[in-house]
Amino acid sequence: MPITALMMRRRGGAAARLGSVYDLTPKALPGAFKLGVNMSGPESGNPYPSVDMLTKYAAHGMSFIRQPLGWNAMQPTLGGAISTTEFAKLSAVLAMCKTLGITVLIDANHTVAFGAGRLTGPRLGSTGLPISYLADYWTKLLPLIMADPSYSAVHGYSPINEPNNLDPNSSAPSTPYSQNLCFQLNQQVLTVIRNAGDTKPFYVAGDHYQGAWDWVVNNAAWFLNLVDPANALVADVHCYLDGDSSGSNYTWAQVLSKPDTASGQAPPGLAPNVNIGPQRLSNVVAWAYAHGVKMALIECGWGFDAPYLQAGDAMTAYVQACNMEFTYWSAGYNFSPNTGYYYDPDPYVPGTNNRDFSPSGVPSPQSAVLQKYAAAPTAYPLFLPVDGSNVPIRRGASGVASSPFKILFGGNISSPITITPHAKTADGTDLGWTFTPSSVVMAAGQHINEQLSFTATPTTATAGVQIGSTNNGGLADPALLGFATAPDSFIALAAQPRNIFGLRRLYAPYIGPAIRLRPPWDTSGNSDMDFPFNNRGDLPRQAIQDWASSRTIAVTALYDQEPAGNHLTFGGTLPSLLLADTDGYPSISVASGCRGEFNMPGAGQTGQTVIADLYETSNGPWFVNQNIYSGPFTFSASTGYTLLSSTTGPPSNLNVSVGGVTGQWHEFAGTAASGVTGGLRGFKDGALVGTPVDTPPFSFTVGGQTEVGFFKFASLLWTGKFRRLVLCDSAISDAQDAVGRQCRTQRGAPSTSRDGRETTAIR
Repeated sequence: MPITALMMRRRGGAAARLGSVYDLTPKALPGAFKLGVNMSGPESGNPYPSVDMLTKYAAHGMSFIRQPLGWNAMQPTLGGAISTTEFAKLSAVLAMCKTLGITVLIDANHTVAFGAGRLTGPRLGSTGLPISYLADYWTKLLPLIMADPSYSAVHGYSPINEPNNLDPNSSAPSTPYSQNLCFQLNQQVLTVIRNAGDTKPFYVAGDHYQGAWDWVVNNAAWFLNLVDPANALVADVHCYLDGDSSGSNYTWAQVLSKPDTASGQAPPGLAPNVNIGPQRLSNVVAWAYAHGVKMALIECGWGFDAPYLQAGDAMTAYVQACNMEFTYWSAGYNFSPNTGYYYDPDPYVPGTNNRDFSPSGVPSPQSAVLQKYAAAPTAYPLFLPVDGSNVPIRRGASGVASSPFKILFGGNISSPITITPHAKTADGTDLGWTFTPSSVVMAAGQHINEQLSFTATPTTATAGVQIGSTNNGGLADPALLGFATAPDSFIALAAQPRNIFGLRRLYAPYIGPAIRLRPPWDTSGNSDMDFPFNNRGDLPRQAIQDWASSRTIAVTALYDQEPAGNHLTFGGTLPSLLLADTDGYPSISVASGCRGEFNMPGAGQTGQTVIADLYETSNGPWFVNQNIYSGPFTFSASTGYTLLSSTTGPPSNLNVSVGGVTGQWHEFAGTAASGVTGGLRGFKDGALVGTPVDTPPFSFTVGGQTEVGFFKFASLLWTGKFRRLVLCDSAISDAQDAVGRQCRTQRGAPSTSRDGRETTAIR
């Protein structure tokens, strides 16, 4: 692993100058090319890879990962037992990889020290950390690995990461003393593994950071003396592409800006150039070819500017031609561009540095280079059109061609693959839209982030359109995209909605599930089922009743229709879905002890709007309670006030005088605008009620938890029924007509008109 700013780790050393002429002819080494990524994280106390992360890389044709471990996390006490908690995390990764067809190189990592900081604590081979402790670690870890149900996913073992500076009597990164220690630690761990009956490949950790350019000088002689009954040794080398091979220069401009002196170059005299990777590898490749040794490039990474990508392409092509395995450094939760580590290959959200492993995540430039050499992809992503700020466009108009939908792909495609787009309703009915072109073709060959596109010309005004595609090449088709040509009230709403919950489709492009239900005959949750909206945007009430054999069913989740998807989940006493309330329409009934939770994302926002359709049966004041300000923000209906507490001023109360609402359906709205005179307002059925009051300064934090049916104190328990809850990130207009119009047009409550809602009576 490259340790930035701490050391320039591959400078100097005892290497002889290799000369200015390099034989870059690939050598056919034993073995086969295999491409993957490191999953950095647990070696520094960060998480193991997630299933979506592993799935994304598997879909890109990468079937091999190196999984670094944290020695002190896996074995908290030197010589002690393996942590069952930590091993369970590794076991989960093995299980996911087995399912996905990924093999795992297990790497003890920890850079020859034992301490919480990974580079701190006694050095391996010192009196404080004899190499026998490393052998003990593997003696206790290996039986657990071999007994694991997903042991077949294990590809091999790496005993430790990047031995360096092991000689206490020398400041040189590699000496005969340290080289002998490397021989001993590799042989001891190798013996432990073979004595246990495991014959999987063993990746030998060489001295001087395992650096490729002087590997022969530091490691060749003792490597050949290792005894392996399984004859499955692999020379594990690391090689970065910046001038000093430190992996700490993230742009090509940085590489070129470093002093052009022999002391800062690796090897001395080799100036930065786009073929520097094969040049650094050529000497050890020639040695391995002469001795019949398998090789693997286990760490290499590069930046995202054009010369760096060219250098990465040249390195990967050379490694492939030499039959070497290659794991890129590094994916995983240790790094992302947000941490300042710009070798990160994870897919990202366009216009940001945020990683995104969903189908919408765009492959990074580094990953695109890797995909060129990966196996054929198993899936391909489809993306919505975007505006000039890279914001997805989810709406169109009948008869008007959309902006381009895009497909990105990379990898080695053996024969052309045709992709055909479609637009369908929730029940699978094809809408007959015109796509231009009607199909697109992935050409055969190697590709780096190729782009295909098509436009859609709608022929209908429809909400909840499912845009998707099929292919004739056996690839997994992408997730469906929500799109709409029918209007909804959010198009013109002054405030941006952050959460949209309702018993009918309120946000026209939404295509996900509507509600998760639990039937009366199930108390365990094993029979929970999701139901989508039908083509009219209503709950499929007859289908729900047929499934549950009841008109009253427990609700475990109400899905957020806003694209961020912060869903409302229930615990405690579950609310009930009433398929036919007294007015004939569905509602959710909240009883005492119900607890619902969701997150309203936000950052630096200074206003909010809460809109809800409610039917109250108790005097408990808090229907929605948030803790996303410096104090709680509470939306109340029965006692008619909005409470905002702030550390910058006393609590402010707005009495909206809505007495006498118990037992009636009403639409309530509360708005808060920071620092605005009369910024706290309450509305009933679109009409301003009460006297607006001042609001002290406040702002949102990020990811605020919000509770529905607040349950903590008996005096605050809210009971009743609701049909809709919408939260927006600013205060909507305080003009009576504007607020009334905007609220009423979103309502979804049946107190005004049926408005296209399901009118067929359920049996």
